[in-house]
Amino acid sequence: MVWRTAEARHGPAWIGTSDGGLPAGWRVTVRGFSEGGMTAAIEAGWYEGRIYTHHLDFGIELQTRRGRWLPDSHRLAQRWLWRVRRSLNAGMAPPGAAGLTLARVDEILVRWQKPP
Repeated sequence: MVWRTAEARHGPAWIGTSDGGLPAGWRVTVRGFSEGGMTAAIEAGWYEGRIYTHHLDFGIELQTRRGRWLPDSHRLAQRWLWRVRRSLNAGMAPPGAAGLTLARVDEILVRWQKPP
């Protein structure tokens, strides 16, 4: 698989950098975009508001052999990330995982709280 940073989309996202309102790491739900995709309408528990999209982290997407892009929440993407984690722990970077670090893989897996 090949990976890329996910494009802005509706659904789950995380606060990547604090904008003074919400702390980094909070999970939010993106409900819509405005101003040409520059701002996003978000919900996070009791909080509803707008935030600039450059403060949001949408995770990564993985491309299958057939060219389909899967979000990191997909079960096939999760299986691949666990294999990458095992390889990185053994000191080997698997094909298609260039640029992924063990810390980034762990961050993604913890977000979705999937056991191996």
